[in-house]
Amino acid sequence: MKKITINSFLAIISLFGVACANATTNIVVQAPSCLHNLESSDSQDLLLHSDGAGSAYLYVEQQHGAQMNIFDVTDLEHIKLAASIQTGSRGAYDFVAPINDRYELISYRDGSGTALLDLHKAKAPRTTVVEGISAAPTKLLGAAGYLTSSREIKVTTLAPQNIEVVEITDKPHTVATVANVTRQVTRSETGTTFLLNDEGISIIRRPDAEQQYVLDQHQP
Repeated sequence: MKKITINSFLAIISLFGVACANATTNIVVQAPSCLHNLESSDSQDLLLHSDGAGSAYLYVEQQHGAQMNIFDVTDLEHIKLAASIQTGSRGAYDFVAPINDRYELISYRDGSGTALLDLHKAKAPRTTVVEGISAAPTKLLGAAGYLTSSREIKVTTLAPQNIEVVEITDKPHTVATVANVTRQVTRSETGTTFLLNDEGISIIRRPDAEQQYVLDQHQP
């Protein structure tokens, strides 16, 4: 990943215009229209996964579970579509919880059960239905498995809400408002938050956190 500078962010903003993104020296908010392939009205859920080798991927459920788009978000200046796969899923689902570093539990929204999303190959995930189980994990058994109970999975579906991005470095003020957000995920290493709404995915970036992450990666 090349060195990030504040000037490079401001250059991006001047290129796309105010309608595309808003920026201060501390926060950058990029709208879906800024980002190739992230502008979509057919996305239902998000999963952010790091492969343990420095790469990060954003998995986007689409077409009521039938398709998944996988974006490489390792370099936020050059986000790219890494893969688009047909999942063979039997219906729409929600990402529920990581089981270990390899699997993510998903739950079908029609109540028909659960499945494990195998992320061992980050760009080619596989789904395996867990037959007869529609309960949430109650205890992880290391990397070997997990326990469940009779308690069914209840995924909290967020009512669409407006998210305001407020900067407080000097006088508190609103940098941008992202309307009708239904899902959000955050990559803590780079201070990046991804917001999903009916227009696609907006990205809230913190240049200072990104710079620090790059420096930390190059420490001996």
